[in-house]
Amino acid sequence: MAQLPVFYRDPTTRQIVRQRPSSGATLLLDVSGSMAEADGAGDVRRIDVLATVLGDVLCRVQLQSCVTFGHRGVTEMPLSGDINLPAPAGGTPLADAMQWALQQDTAPRRLVVLSDGEPNNRDECYALADKCREHGIIVDAYFCGNPRDRSCREFMDNLAGRGAPGGRSGNFQLTGPAAQSVADSLVLLIGHGK
Repeated sequence: MAQLPVFYRDPTTRQIVRQRPSSGATLLLDVSGSMAEADGAGDVRRIDVLATVLGDVLCRVQLQSCVTFGHRGVTEMPLSGDINLPAPAGGTPLADAMQWALQQDTAPRRLVVLSDGEPNNRDECYALADKCREHGIIVDAYFCGNPRDRSCREFMDNLAGRGAPGGRSGNFQLTGPAAQSVADSLVLLIGHGK
């Protein structure tokens, strides 16, 4: 598979060049404190694997937008050039990220959430997913935390079910060996999941 070059400055910085038409999708990425944890063998933190996944996704599909949510609130990420995810810290303001996406001049057709934890407010997230349904916006919600955390996995399943028809949910392990598989799954979803 041919990819555009990705230049590594530190574990969370990638150099991206965009070349594809917009998919209409907005990525909502969790950068809360728990993203500093490592899953599986080795010391690779979830945030470092997420940075690798993001670099690959941005090289292969054109997003409408991408935001992170964590201790700094919601931060819009550039979609080309140097991509540097914030250091993981703080809570999980997923509802703020969803609200940000809904307030854009051009609403996305699809929200793709990647999170490993409990949102600050489930009820707000559900209300915003209901609003997405009213506006025809699909919500995909992928859990990427501890596989034993049944409650958060169920929340992500329920969140996807409340958006417009066609939303998907699932689990991703953010480990070094799984990075390519996660990126491939997201590219297929974003690029072909109309």
